[in-house]
Amino acid sequence: MRIRSIDVRPRNLKLKNPLPISLGTFHSAANVLVTAEVEAPDGRRVTGYGEGAPMAVITGETQEGVLAFARLAAPSLIGLEAADLEAVHDLLNRASPRHGSAKAAIDLALHDAVSRALSIPLAALLGGSTRPFLTDMTIGMAAPEVMAAKAEQEVLAGFSILKLKLGSGEDDDVARVVAVRGRVGGSVTLRVDANQAWTPLQALHIIERIAPLRIELVEQPVPASDIQGLVEVSRRSAVPIMADESIFTLEDAFRLASEQACHVFNIKLMKSGGLHPARKINAIAEAARIRTFVGCMLESSVSVAAAAHFVAAHRNVMGADLDAHLYLDPDPVTGGPRVERGTFQFPAGPGSGAVPL
Repeated sequence: MRIRSIDVRPRNLKLKNPLPISLGTFHSAANVLVTAEVEAPDGRRVTGYGEGAPMAVITGETQEGVLAFARLAAPSLIGLEAADLEAVHDLLNRASPRHGSAKAAIDLALHDAVSRALSIPLAALLGGSTRPFLTDMTIGMAAPEVMAAKAEQEVLAGFSILKLKLGSGEDDDVARVVAVRGRVGGSVTLRVDANQAWTPLQALHIIERIAPLRIELVEQPVPASDIQGLVEVSRRSAVPIMADESIFTLEDAFRLASEQACHVFNIKLMKSGGLHPARKINAIAEAARIRTFVGCMLESSVSVAAAAHFVAAHRNVMGADLDAHLYLDPDPVTGGPRVERGTFQFPAGPGSGAVPL
């Protein structure tokens, strides 16, 4: 299955409502769409789709940079075996050690094309099956009563797991969790995400205060570069700690596992560079008896669908935060897995199933 062509173009997405987190407020997403055509064993030309979602405050990338790198790298991939992702990533990594979103867009398009050419679901290509699973819904950082009202709305829509964005101060953050728990009751699972906003001492104080409210996990409580701070919080926290911005690469995964710096890895395809390296990160975690979690940036269903197949295919994945496409106005994609009352359901068919409009 040789790669015949790779097309790269900008893809601008609008959010239904602003999404405030500790790192800033987002109104839109400037992404990149990659379309890859491969030649199937029977001679058919098959198309696959991938998406890059750069987020400057997290990945350090911009749409312009992703477009430039993907367009520069694409010609060198023509003629390669599409299923040989080792060769593809070796070439991409030699071209640049970074540009995770650009690599992810190419990687996803090739995975999609190969699984469509073989007439199997993407999850099957990854060694698993399309089993349904729950995703959370993110509640953006706002006043406690606003977050509580939004949380109640999402629970009524069928979500049983919520992720609360925090990070503006100890008393405010605790008040947010108290308000949401009071509104949605004890049966709803709550996760919190500080997006690097706390010092280790603040994190421990806040966790001590919110732990009685039955918090499932705390995501990236301290700055990404403060690995020792992450170690200290993880050792002393009564709530499991998940690393997000601290883990991009295989080397990051190995270091966090070696130092026992967290209890959970948050794997995002845009950080890792796609499904191929994400599988290796998950393998490192599994060997270290660390559970994983799959999240997303501000993405459409093109890349969220690929991430959903990854979750379904890997038993070490304990949870998912794959809700970004639900924020879009509209999500310009047809087909693929869909969220029904908080659960991802997979239609029959090959590849990821998602096709951009």
